[in-house]
Amino acid sequence: MKTDYVIMCGGFGSRLRPFTYLIPKPFLTTNNISPFEYSLINILKDKEIGKIFVTAFYKKDFTKKIINKKKKKIKKIKLVIEEQPL
Repeated sequence: MKTDYVIMCGGFGSRLRPFTYLIPKPFLTTNNISPFEYSLINILKDKEIGKIFVTAFYKKDFTKKIINKKKKKIKKIKLVIEEQPL
């Protein structure tokens, strides 16, 4: 049975300001890897992977650029834009 995944990237990152003024929290890096990349690596280890949904609200254009780059390698990834922060 295939498993679908959700990566939530919709928060404002207010506790990490001023770093999150430019880059959303899921894309800040430590040791050259972001929490978003770390999540993808762990998800892609699953042999029965379904779809990967990424939710975004704050800095959604930045997130959209990242997802569009990932779509070239990972066809099952889809961005879901929140109309209000959830």
